Amino acid sequence: VPARADGNGDLRVHLVSQTWVPHATRGNWDFRTLGVAVREVRLEPDEIVVAPTLGSVSVVIPTYNRWPVLEETLEALTRQTRLPDEVVVVDDGSTDETSDRLRSWCASHPGLRLTALRQENGKQGRARNLGLRHAHGDVILFLGDDIVPEPGCVAAHLERQRTVGGCAVIGFTDWHAG
Repeated sequence: VPARADGNGDLRVHLVSQTWVPHATRGNWDFRTLGVAVREVRLEPDEIVVAPTLGSVSVVIPTYNRWPVLEETLEALTRQTRLPDEVVVVDDGSTDETSDRLRSWCASHPGLRLTALRQENGKQGRARNLGLRHAHGDVILFLGDDIVPEPGCVAAHLERQRTVGGCAVIGFTDWHAG
């Protein structure tokens, strides 16, 4: 889409689409290298879209040799204001203790329905696809093994899906420091 930044270096893009997704400015861009700041991206619907009835959420997490940070991510999922209906973790051929520790963690946390899968190292995309094939939720929330979700993450994700329907939800992400 042809667009030009205004005198303040702000860029506003207006598109017509089937879904409307507001976007607020976040402090996660380095404006010195971009040259402009994207202040707003707005997609306006051609027609009103009725959101489907959604009830269940599956969280899919690929992992590779990241047990310490994966454990923090899983612990954060147990503290959600709306627990996920299931969590599917795909160990992408870890060569450390990730697989054993994951099995042990599952046994000691029966309150979180967790399925642990393992595949030969095939990278994140294949691990996500394997997790997706085993997920049963109406909504899928993909998390990285180094994304520690805030307590309202699952609830907010599900609510956005309910109000907009058929969309991808991407929120502000702050990666683990490790």
